[in-house]
Amino acid sequence: MEERRVFPTARKELIVSDRWRELCRSKTWVDLLEETAQRYPEYEALVFGEQRITYKTYQEQVAAYAKGLYSIGVRQGDHVAYG
Repeated sequence: MEERRVFPTARKELIVSDRWRELCRSKTWVDLLEETAQRYPEYEALVFGEQRITYKTYQEQVAAYAKGLYSIGVRQGDHVAYG
């Protein structure tokens, strides 16, 4: 059986704590993703059916999309629709 790295239950409980909420207010989603990818690169970030994506891969994909959007002129504060 393949070994999977996931956050232990205690880590999941941290997500709903007041400390976590305050941290989320002081940092952007991208900041949190980058920090998590550095700290836990091989942990699962997304699971959809049988497809599993690690934080490292997810962060790399987000960075590639951001670079592509920036290259066509999208800047902070712009609205982007995705479908």
